[in-house]
Amino acid sequence: MRNIVSGVLIATAMVVASPMPAFAAEPGASPQGHADAMPAREAAFIAIFTDERARYATMRLPAQRAGEQIVLEHRLSQFMQGGQDVRDWVGVIRNFGKTLEGDAWLTIEIAPDLMLSTLRSAPQDRGYQTLIPSYSPTFATLGRELPVGQRVRFDASMLIFDVSDKVDPVERSRLIARFWKLQAIP
Repeated sequence: MRNIVSGVLIATAMVVASPMPAFAAEPGASPQGHADAMPAREAAFIAIFTDERARYATMRLPAQRAGEQIVLEHRLSQFMQGGQDVRDWVGVIRNFGKTLEGDAWLTIEIAPDLMLSTLRSAPQDRGYQTLIPSYSPTFATLGRELPVGQRVRFDASMLIFDVSDKVDPVERSRLIARFWKLQAIP
């Protein structure tokens, strides 16, 4: 169910499958009922990390922590079988910038230390197309209508769970995503 390439876990689900919400919606509830409502699928995704982080914090030995990381990867793989596309998830823009080529990269936090972000350079992005092209309508809104700290609702495809040794994948988790839609939440 996964491929490991250069320190990243690439999800290989059959179906192609964010900011601190005010409250989570009931399972099956529509997020349109409240501007800050968190879709049930997003709440379930965040719960995977919350649960694993609580258990990880009790682990003292490196082997125990490594085992817990494998459990997290397994749970993510199971989650991704339900699809990698996310719709109407909510988050906070934590960072963005431009590549040397002029496209934009973006990081959205959906829970404390749980980020969805594009890759940050054109060479890294080859084959993934996560960067926001300079001709995209979203590109023009970053920084102006969508500044750092702005709560947003977004649609995206989660592509890669970053398990590189630069990031602790349990305590500070980052998933690479291709964002299709970003809207400010007033």
